[in-house]
Amino acid sequence: MKNLFLTVFLIAILCSGCSSDDNKKNLLPEDFQITLYDKNKEAIAYIDYRDDATIYTFEGEPVAYIESEEQVYGFNGKFLGWYYDGVLYDKTYYAVGAKHGIARGGINTVSTRPEKIKGTKHLRPFKPVTGTGYERPVLKDSWSEILLTEFFTRKIMLCDKNKEAIAYIDYNDDASIYTFEGEPVAYIYNEEEIYNFDGKFLGWYFNGIVYDKNALSAVGAKYGVSKGNIHTEVITLPEKTEGVKHTRPTKSAREVAPVRPILDNNWSTITLMEFFTKK
Repeated sequence: MKNLFLTVFLIAILCSGCSSDDNKKNLLPEDFQITLYDKNKEAIAYIDYRDDATIYTFEGEPVAYIESEEQVYGFNGKFLGWYYDGVLYDKTYYAVGAKHGIARGGINTVSTRPEKIKGTKHLRPFKPVTGTGYERPVLKDSWSEILLTEFFTRKIMLCDKNKEAIAYIDYNDDASIYTFEGEPVAYIYNEEEIYNFDGKFLGWYFNGIVYDKNALSAVGAKYGVSKGNIHTEVITLPEKTEGVKHTRPTKSAREVAPVRPILDNNWSTITLMEFFTKK
């Protein structure tokens, strides 16, 4: 009889332990993975909580991770933004991505496009030592002008008025601008002023558009712009493959840039390549 009571007692303890484990599992995100959609309702990346809250693209590239439940970092240690209440926000406090089913302010992912097939995961880099935490500010429930892919790569493709990819801004490389052949042609200073490496002021990068200092009109724009007569929502020509970067020149003393004037949202007669190479 004692053995029977002991057996029942042990079974009860084991069942209690199983129930506790089940409750813990229920606290984790459903299926352990959260798909992130961009403002075009496309599935771009997913958070894998089974893999230390790492964020992967659907091609399998590890691009970021979540620290302290909501702070998002790149594997280079750079702070990128916040993931809060199902929405991914950039450092300007605007949304760049959201999980399915969000309807808040200007963000709506209740209806989304079908998910892509997930590719094989690439090897995850080691997490670097990060700085002190960033306190979450008041976040804005509107979409950022930064696309979700740009948020992760910190690279912005620039195309000309013929919608051809000519160059890209690499914010991981001190906001340097490279042609797709790898030639460093300019850089961005103070968030919007564009300079040659010899210090000559060229124009402005403002709201996703490159403006020439003389004509005050557009010579290039990133994907997704629709302002005035500048439309790059649909890129008809494919993006080129990035060539090997050439050595970046030393930056010379900069000219003083004028105060940004009212800019004309029409295309300039100057091409984007001429803008970068003119002296």
